[in-house]
Amino acid sequence: MVAWVTVQSGLRAHPNSDPDFGGDGMRWRTVSLLLPALLLMACSGGANKCPPAPYFIPTVEGNKPGPNQLSGNGFYCGAIGDGVSSEALDPIQARPGDHVAIEYQSDARWDSLTFSVYRGKEAVSSGTLPRQGGSFQLPDQPATYAVSIEGHSKHGRTTTYFRVTVSR
Repeated sequence: MVAWVTVQSGLRAHPNSDPDFGGDGMRWRTVSLLLPALLLMACSGGANKCPPAPYFIPTVEGNKPGPNQLSGNGFYCGAIGDGVSSEALDPIQARPGDHVAIEYQSDARWDSLTFSVYRGKEAVSSGTLPRQGGSFQLPDQPATYAVSIEGHSKHGRTTTYFRVTVSR
């Protein structure tokens, strides 16, 4: 038995794995997950060993991204999601120094969260966020940046990415 689940989620590609990351060629797409491993675990009673997956949405000054503004990739308890594409994500508009905050949409939390902000292929800032979320500040220099946020736990990892255009 095979089941397909379609999820709109933040899961990401590392910029070095995609030659166009940070350029004009990223686009949102719905993440499709093939779940035969989870079905096998469910049939064997092993599904109860895996807690619900943490799910978060990054916001810029409280504004959630639209459907063409967020993508990514990851895996959790045997399920793999791949939203990697380098065909035009619409950038989120922001002002210099605006804050990006992590808003969980689930009770579950990642064990660790990190972020990176890229201009082209160059990382202009990066850091660690508190497990429960937190926020970080966008650069002051006007430009279009690629932002990635990565969550890790013993059950898997996720990376969300989006572009943001900082202008005055």
